[in-house]
Parts: sequence; structure tokens; C-alpha cells
Amino acid sequence: MNSQSGYEVLIDETHHTQKKDAPSGTAITLAKGIIKNYRSKKEWKLSETQSAEALVINAFELTQHQGLTW
Repeated sequence: MNSQSGYEVLIDETHHTQKKDAPSGTAITLAKGIIKNYRSKKEWKLSETQSAEALVINAFELTQHQGLTW
């Protein structure tokens, strides 16, 4: 992706409402790998940010009413 302009990378994760941490360890691990290999990203941030150097991680919660059963 380093050679491709016009693209933006971010992570969206969806989990149940009982999850106690956000972002998840998996999302953080993925973000660290992207940051290591993508020159324009220097850090990750939860939710929207104005920094072009920050990789955004969006953490969404879904309830059973939205089609998931636990």
C-alpha cells in the first residue's frame, strides 16, 4: 500500500456488548503490524482522529436485536 496513493487504511471491529475492552488485543496486534509496514502510519487511535499519521481502530458493539445470538 505504500506505493498506492488515494487509499486509507483503518480497522473496524465488531463485538458483543459484554466485551470489556476496546479495542481488542487482536485489533491492536493488527494495527502494530500495519504501522510497522505502512510508512504513513505512526500510531493507532481508537475512533476517529484528525491525524493522518494515526491508524484508526473503530470498535462497534452489536446487540442480539441486530441479528447476533450469543
